[in-house]
Amino acid sequence: MRSTSENYLALHQLYRLVHDIAQGSVSRGRAERRLAQVNAQKKLYSPAVLLAWNLLMAGAFTLGVGGSWRAAVTSLAVFTVVNFVLVWAGRLRLPSYFMMALGAATITVLALLVSDPEGWFYARGFYVSAPHIVAAGLMMLLPTFRLVSAVQDALHGFPLTAAGKFVITGANFTGIIAGIAVAVTVMNYFDATSLDVQQSVFSPPPLWVSIAGMAVGSAMSAAAWQGSAQTIWLTLLVSLLGQAGYYGLGAITGLEGGRLQILAGATLVGLSSAFLGYLLHSPASIYYVPGMMFMLPGLTIFRSSYLVLGGEDIFAGGQGLTAAGVTVLLMATGIVCGTYLWDDMTGRLRSRSSRNLV
Repeated sequence: MRSTSENYLALHQLYRLVHDIAQGSVSRGRAERRLAQVNAQKKLYSPAVLLAWNLLMAGAFTLGVGGSWRAAVTSLAVFTVVNFVLVWAGRLRLPSYFMMALGAATITVLALLVSDPEGWFYARGFYVSAPHIVAAGLMMLLPTFRLVSAVQDALHGFPLTAAGKFVITGANFTGIIAGIAVAVTVMNYFDATSLDVQQSVFSPPPLWVSIAGMAVGSAMSAAAWQGSAQTIWLTLLVSLLGQAGYYGLGAITGLEGGRLQILAGATLVGLSSAFLGYLLHSPASIYYVPGMMFMLPGLTIFRSSYLVLGGEDIFAGGQGLTAAGVTVLLMATGIVCGTYLWDDMTGRLRSRSSRNLV
């Protein structure tokens, strides 16, 4: 499948239809009519509303990674431009590689222009850090979701689909790096401020700001993928539960950003998503895909790859890529583990109920 469009509302409705068919509560004719209705209905949100959701997502993620309110406002303006660039590129039916490259290049150019110490904004006291803006944009552009999905397919024993997703992810990621590299080269040609990737490691914001920013950003991700109001609020809850496990374990063990924390947070995200899917007859993925965003290593992948491709510090870049790969693997492992735990619990409950009936 070449399409990457998400429609969580339609996915939920189709999943519920499959459940009703499995339960024998709907006839074949009725099922066909419901399927036709789902396929024919318009998407929940218009392009203007989707832009608003994406702007809120960009601002929330900027605050979540430690950006100032100026950086958050700048992210809103930057993503507005990026949105129209991608809409224009979409009309040309460009492959996802070029879409990623255009988006990354646009974000980088605008971030460097706004943060230039000799520029118009800086002269008027409006200073922002370019890496904060680029980091928030990368969280929205990087194909980390597909990468996690590929790892999940591999863990579930589907090597063919996993291999295909790995290839697509690699191509899209290369497009992002190419876009950033071209943008930095162009800006250096005009003597603008260069992007120092080493500055991409920021001082963390206050904990409550990070939690709130990531939770709101996750909820807006569900909204941007045509999730219903119920899905948006439940995604917010899943993100908060995952962050509670992540930061709670860190407070107990004294670790900061440890791999055990990632595994704990991902397991809680997977477990809570599986519970909601079981309760509401919906796919768990519409909750754990946006709910896991607070653990995404997108910035680490970007920095490390940039160091390797630029030849600045190949050893440090290789270490970063290895750490990011382990993080993604732990995220996928934790989510799959959480869903398996829920399936095991529900299986035991069903077997007990069957024995009691006998």
